[in-house]
Amino acid sequence: MEINRNNFKESLSQIEAAIEASSFLAIDTEFTGLEVHGNSIHAFDLPEDRYQKLLKSAKSFIIVQFGLATFQYNETTKRYDVSTYNFYIFPRSHCKQAPDVRFLCQSSSLEFLVSQGMDVTKIVKDGISYLLPADKQRLLELLQQRHAHQNEHMASESTPPSGSIQSPTTLNREQQRFIDCSLRRIDEFLGAGRDPRSMDWLDIEPCNAFVRKCLFETINQKYKLNVHLESKVNDRKQRYIRVSLPRSQEDLQQIEREKQNAELEELDDAVGFSKIIRIISESGKLVVGHNMLLDVLHVINQFCFELPSEYEEFKSVTRCLFPRIIDTKHMASSSPIKDFVSSTTLADLQKELERAPFAKVKIDVTEGFTDYETNARLHEAGYDAYITGLCFISMSNYIGSKSNPRCDRVLPDSPLLDPFKNKLHLMRIGDIPYINLDGSDMSPSRDHVFHLTFDKEKKAADILKLFSPFGNIQIVWLGENSALVALYKKDQAEKAFCWNFLVLLNSF
Repeated sequence: MEINRNNFKESLSQIEAAIEASSFLAIDTEFTGLEVHGNSIHAFDLPEDRYQKLLKSAKSFIIVQFGLATFQYNETTKRYDVSTYNFYIFPRSHCKQAPDVRFLCQSSSLEFLVSQGMDVTKIVKDGISYLLPADKQRLLELLQQRHAHQNEHMASESTPPSGSIQSPTTLNREQQRFIDCSLRRIDEFLGAGRDPRSMDWLDIEPCNAFVRKCLFETINQKYKLNVHLESKVNDRKQRYIRVSLPRSQEDLQQIEREKQNAELEELDDAVGFSKIIRIISESGKLVVGHNMLLDVLHVINQFCFELPSEYEEFKSVTRCLFPRIIDTKHMASSSPIKDFVSSTTLADLQKELERAPFAKVKIDVTEGFTDYETNARLHEAGYDAYITGLCFISMSNYIGSKSNPRCDRVLPDSPLLDPFKNKLHLMRIGDIPYINLDGSDMSPSRDHVFHLTFDKEKKAADILKLFSPFGNIQIVWLGENSALVALYKKDQAEKAFCWNFLVLLNSF
């Protein structure tokens, strides 16, 4: 089911109910980019190094599509009922105090998403807004202060002053002419012969913020509580002032209350997709993703709070927000699954898990939702979340089939899955394959890895020649005059370290 700004509000209660009823949740995200220039990951990153690199990406790019698949186990059919949601997301500045989000786009990423059928125009036009809780609280406090000031002003006794009315600020001739013309229109609007029971209004032509502020002050000075003023936005995103004529003081107060309630509702609407993440977090449900470290980083930074600079603090806050996580990339890369799959990329993994020794998962699609079984849409976030859930079920059941006693159907709360919980897969790091959210990370010896610095004229051939007495090597370039070199024959590390090179050689 596609969810955008037009149907989000009406769908929210249904989505919340599906999350609460689910046995587990599967998620996937699509970003505006993946890698900040000059911030490449490599095979010898430590978990903390990798976090710092991905932190920059998470703070530079944004999620524009979020997939959520809710899997509810049906005891009667012994199958899962699946509801899949594909959310379009885009930051919106609903008022001048709200964040005006800046973010990066990586051309190759957007080109790839468009090639897979993503509609970028739909993202911008129909994307659901979002606010961090801290931003919502700040805006709420500003609103409450303004409302208190307005209510205090309305409660005070005021009578229109005599004499001429002066604009509160020095204006140029054109600006003063606009204000004078607007005041004449209001005088005509309030003129004799008007039915006192009427509830009409007058819209002043759009103008810039400075003139609008001066006009607000001038109208309030001249007419006091005889009129009600409201800032509106037309179809062309231009702001203008609406002048309303209340029937009575009570009517004026009612108009103001409705306006204030509308502003509070607008702020609540602006929170938007952040509500979904809050519901997921508060549900405590198992959250499943594929290669989901970057997904988790983006979700926290974009919808919860700014990611901490300290790696251990990130692990702590992730456990608080999402106490149960399983990364299917980690499952597929671990025993006993890894012995039977040749590729752990999501699309390939799904196909391999439909063949022996695994079994194709049978599910029931909830009525009214997209049947991805017959309508595959690879790299649509909703579809990828859906097949991530299928992969999780298939691998879980296979693990159960190899347990003693045998268990052909492994549910998400089974202790058989505990070895995979709260471990986030680390790409391209063979000796530290995951981040352990529940404790200390693996700390293997890297005595066979050396850090070299040299003149930038040196080539890979020069490094290969230097290390040729010790067998094959792996080179990871860190810059023009720096590289990491790893020996495949780890037992040769001490000899290599003692070898008399002509370059600066330091043990990593």
